[in-house]
Amino acid sequence: MLASSPIDNEAEITKIEPLPDGGAKVYTSSQNTHVVITVNKENTPTHYTLESPALNGTIDPHYIPSPKPVPGDLRRVSSLDVSEQIGTSIMNVKLALEYQAVGGFYIPGHVSYDVGGAYSLSMEFSGCSVSKGAIADKIK
Repeated sequence: MLASSPIDNEAEITKIEPLPDGGAKVYTSSQNTHVVITVNKENTPTHYTLESPALNGTIDPHYIPSPKPVPGDLRRVSSLDVSEQIGTSIMNVKLALEYQAVGGFYIPGHVSYDVGGAYSLSMEFSGCSVSKGAIADKIK
């Protein structure tokens, strides 16, 4: 989810509703899934609402600016607050990320995952590498 488009390739934007603060609500649907994405005036997603036959949920992403901003560099997701409802069961999850510089890119170095205060998982990534060649080949 962190590295992919918030709208499925098969999704159709059905409505864009301007908000008084300069943001908007973007309504999309794909098969039986409906998503409403609230974006701020910079078009940054700030809230997702998902409704489908299998589950309903919300996602609230939080961001940090690029540590060394350059033109075209994007802010990074620092955390996600996720609430998921399947039937009568509700699960609240908090995902937090800290970044490390590797080969000129900032990639996750520490990721923590907390499920409703009941279960917690923390991961450290070390010895990581990145390859610019794979991306450059696809751009050509």
